[in-house]
Amino acid sequence: RHRAMATIFRVSLLVTLSSCAAALRAVPPTRACISMSAAARPFTPNTPRDGGVISEPAAQWALGKMSCVDVDVDTPELRASVRTTFLRPDPSPASEPERPLVLFLHGADFSCLEWRLVMRPLLEAGIDCVALDWYSGGWTDRLPLNARLQRAADALPAEYQKGGGEVTPWAIVRQHLRAFWEQELEGRPVVLVGASLGGAVALDFATTHPEAVSKLILIDAGGESFKAPPPDTVASLAAPVLAVKSFFQGVQAKLPDDQSRIVSLHRDQPGCYDASLLYLRAGSMARRVGPQTARAVTQPTLVVWGSEDDILPLDDAYAFERDLPQCVGVREVKGSGHSPHLDNPEAVHPLLKDFILG
Repeated sequence: RHRAMATIFRVSLLVTLSSCAAALRAVPPTRACISMSAAARPFTPNTPRDGGVISEPAAQWALGKMSCVDVDVDTPELRASVRTTFLRPDPSPASEPERPLVLFLHGADFSCLEWRLVMRPLLEAGIDCVALDWYSGGWTDRLPLNARLQRAADALPAEYQKGGGEVTPWAIVRQHLRAFWEQELEGRPVVLVGASLGGAVALDFATTHPEAVSKLILIDAGGESFKAPPPDTVASLAAPVLAVKSFFQGVQAKLPDDQSRIVSLHRDQPGCYDASLLYLRAGSMARRVGPQTARAVTQPTLVVWGSEDDILPLDDAYAFERDLPQCVGVREVKGSGHSPHLDNPEAVHPLLKDFILG
């Protein structure tokens, strides 16, 4: 069921881009004593837009454990306080023995809820798990990020559309992520886990800030390919791409089932549409991350891939194995699609645990 919903509706921006274009053509883990910051506070997401309820136990558990914190980003490109939402069910009290710290990055247009099915077994293994809502999804406030990107796009539209200049979506994402890491995680090295487009973000962050990442896990990650048109085409098709995406989201929002409600829950948040538009107008993450990024990774890296991924091919997993200097191998999850951690969490969480604790 998870796999079917992911294939039909929870397609990332990468896949929507491809569909629209076709239509228009006719180191060991750091064990740290880390506690939730005093500034973090409980966060309660909105209820489903169709008036229904989410009954899945794992989702109910995760929704009841969410937090938010105001993250201060102070760089030449962005100066803003960003209300940032995240899931950290069991932060380590300072009095506890040291525990490994893992930071999860969701795929495009999803949220920290993406990790609900693998997080609980990892917590039981003594791992401190944090799932962040970054710019492309969840409940993190996009408005200050959108405003900065819009000023850059208005000032130099041609340069912005080519992904040029210092103010780009990937730069803003990276700086927000680093500020969260410094502030909420106290600058302790993490095992960084990224899925789909979140995997590309993880690659960018791990190579730009290697001191922040002790190990890397890529799950059906973008980077070797993105299953999208070339970046210039992406930029030129931004508006029609979002029209197609909005249509499918409207259909999904009317489906009275848990998976549709979970995936759609964050999508009425302010700035969601503009964030997608600004990302696409810059040409997508393919302007920043590619095979050359993988070749620059210095951390031990595990690659996990659904054997039946119809979004990013299994060949990409082995391309990562070839390009990543310290890849420990590819772990295929048989019968799973683009989101094996949702399709078959029972097979995925032991892979993550062994690598994190190894």
